[in-house]
Amino acid sequence: FQFAIDWNGLNGGSSLMQVQNLHMIDGHRVYRIVTKAESNSFVSRFYKVRDRAESYIDAESLVSRRFVKHLREGGFKQDIDVRFDQAAGKAVYSGGPTLDVPARVHDVLSAFYFVRTRPLVVGTTFTIPTHDNRKSYEMEVRVLKRERIEVPAGKFDCILVEPVLKSEGVFKSKGSIYVWLTDDERRIPVLVKSKVPVGSISVSLTDLRLVFERAR
Repeated sequence: FQFAIDWNGLNGGSSLMQVQNLHMIDGHRVYRIVTKAESNSFVSRFYKVRDRAESYIDAESLVSRRFVKHLREGGFKQDIDVRFDQAAGKAVYSGGPTLDVPARVHDVLSAFYFVRTRPLVVGTTFTIPTHDNRKSYEMEVRVLKRERIEVPAGKFDCILVEPVLKSEGVFKSKGSIYVWLTDDERRIPVLVKSKVPVGSISVSLTDLRLVFERAR
């Protein structure tokens, strides 16, 4: 998935989200999911963003096995590499502490992919055990309504969800964050709107490429 980022009404940069390949972590097959966000040359003059996050998602259960994050936003810098021992209920930080985490815990990126597999019934709310930045919490996801959305990639019938995040970085919520997912089995992310520490952003789908489909 490729996205355009509008920041306070201006073209602020671009973002990429992709499933790259399969890996093995501690004997488990995992999908390597990569996201990137970069401000363009204009915005970078006064607020440069170079963010990258990788989630290694268990191919069977979709829980997180490892999460790597490199944030560069203005003067803010953060690097995190954490492995999740799901059997022991531990988050093991590289060069840092080992912390207790809930069963079947997710990082913020694997949680997003997990939401896309859930039955999204308008008017319902559910929670996902999530761990980020050395904190565990129950991420609340509210399923709000159906809506037809137009973005550069086209027009889509969508389901609007509101995840309540408590994360650092470009998607750190200063108010509400809203995500429009296609109202079909693919649950393609079409549009994201949120308040952020330096205003508001709108992330719109510009292009997508389905590399493979599940065997039938």
